[in-house]
Amino acid sequence: EYNFGAVWLAPDGRVFIGGSQGFNQFYPQAISAQLHAANIVLTDISILGKSIIPSDKNALIPKPVELISNIELDYYQDIMSFRFASLTYSSAKHLQYYYRILGLSDTWLALDQGNRQINLLKLPPGQYQIETYATDQFGNQSEIHTLALLLKSPWWWNKTSQFFYLASIFLLAGFFVIRKQRMYRKVVADNLAMAQLQQRLELS
Repeated sequence: EYNFGAVWLAPDGRVFIGGSQGFNQFYPQAISAQLHAANIVLTDISILGKSIIPSDKNALIPKPVELISNIELDYYQDIMSFRFASLTYSSAKHLQYYYRILGLSDTWLALDQGNRQINLLKLPPGQYQIETYATDQFGNQSEIHTLALLLKSPWWWNKTSQFFYLASIFLLAGFFVIRKQRMYRKVVADNLAMAQLQQRLELS
C-alpha cells in the first residue's frame, strides 16, 4: 500500500515511492513490458455434450486434459467442444481467442469476446489439427496451442472397405466386359455356322 503523492524522481533517474512499510525504488527504463500474452491451456473436452474425465472407465483420454496433445474419436462422436484458459488470471477477461482447424481450413477465426470455447458440429471423418492462441489488450500474442484430432471413419467407409468396394467394381466391370466379349464371339460363331450351312444347302 503506497501513500498518495509519496513519489520522488531522483537525479540519476530512479523513482522512489513511499508506503506504510517504507519505500521502493526502481529505474523505469529497466522495466520491460510483457512481449507476449500468457500461454493458454486446454481445460475441458466435451464429446456429445459430456465432459471427458480421465478416471472414468473406458475414458477416451489416459491423462489430465491439460496434458493431452492428441485424441482419437469414433465417427459418431462428431459433436465436440474444447475449452481453454489463460495461465494469467489477472488478464483473462481481456483475452481474445483465435483458432483454426487444419485439415478443414487454413483460416484463423476469432471467438466472441469473452468466449474461450471451440464448438465443432458434424465434423467429417479425417485427421485434423486444432490450433489456438490468444491476444491480450495490448496486442501481445500467446504461443499457439496445438491438439491433433483423428475422427475415425465408420467400418463401412474406412480404407479397407473402400479398397473392397473399388476391387468389387473392377471385378464386376471385368465380368461384364468378358461376358460381352463371349456373347459377341458366340454371335459371330453362330453367324459363321449359319453361313456355312446355307452354303452347303445351295451346293446340294
